[in-house]
Amino acid sequence: MYKKGYILPTSKLRYHLGHKSCHSSNEAEAIGLLLEAHLLHHERNTLRGKVIIYSDNQGVIRTAAKPRAKSSQFIFKEFLTIMEETSKSSKQNRQSTDGIVPIQISWISAHSDIQGNEMADGEAKLAAMGKTSTTDTLPHLLCQPLLKNGSALKQEFHKLLKARWKTWWRNSSHHDKFSHMDNQFPFSNFNKARDELMRKQASLIMQIRTEHVPVNRFLHRIKKRDNPKCDTCLENFGMEVTETIRPFLFECRAYERE
Repeated sequence: MYKKGYILPTSKLRYHLGHKSCHSSNEAEAIGLLLEAHLLHHERNTLRGKVIIYSDNQGVIRTAAKPRAKSSQFIFKEFLTIMEETSKSSKQNRQSTDGIVPIQISWISAHSDIQGNEMADGEAKLAAMGKTSTTDTLPHLLCQPLLKNGSALKQEFHKLLKARWKTWWRNSSHHDKFSHMDNQFPFSNFNKARDELMRKQASLIMQIRTEHVPVNRFLHRIKKRDNPKCDTCLENFGMEVTETIRPFLFECRAYERE
């Protein structure tokens, strides 16, 4: 916290929230506001003029103005409670009305030249390293470990699930069949393009990609044909070529004109 006329901060607090797999960045921003509110509350009898709290997260500023039903809502509510108590109990000064000191939350770009911005970033890095202020200086809410964030836990679970899914796919017998067509698992680009097609078109493309179309290798596999060879290549060129999708569409000399 900085006061007008002071080069160095008059007070500061740090809090190590925990691992990102258990807590969200939105929750960390809310903790930052709560720490600032706690500092202001301790200085409530010496506040003069306008108080400005800076944040580089516009979403947090909007939520602080109107808390929504989110997993970190209880932190924002605690912040607003402390702010209201601080504003009402502050001594009247020239720029205040009815004994209430005006408190404003303003957006600030992450790399602006506002005094103390770089020092605040440095303190945040120390907190990320686990260096927390002593318990007796922290808000009551932060004197004990916070509950794990539901959104962060879901994101971490989906991340692990996706990694397991990719590992399973690489070890699957279907991997080699698909890799020559699309090796960007889980085929997000294909799925996006498919959604723009008609049902009949999408169905045909899926059949081609999975080789569930009446080419000789597929017919041989479902026992509708004695062998998987291409009859045209064998009769016209004397070549024994297994008839699959790729040779049929792009390599077969009998269908070059088509």
